[in-house]
Amino acid sequence: MEEPEETVIQGPPHEENGSHGEPWLVSYADMMTLLFGFFVILYSIEAAKTQDQDGMVRMRRISA
Repeated sequence: MEEPEETVIQGPPHEENGSHGEPWLVSYADMMTLLFGFFVILYSIEAAKTQDQDGMVRMRRISA
């Protein structure tokens, strides 16, 4: 009795480096992440300055 041959169905070929045909997308995502972090830091610094100024005004009112 003869065994039937196995049929192997293959998907599309995969690229070695794992990119999906959009090499600029990784660089763009990195740039957006860095810009977001930069603006969060700028906002935090400005918020701290504003909070310090409000505290100084309260101290002047208490001491006057």
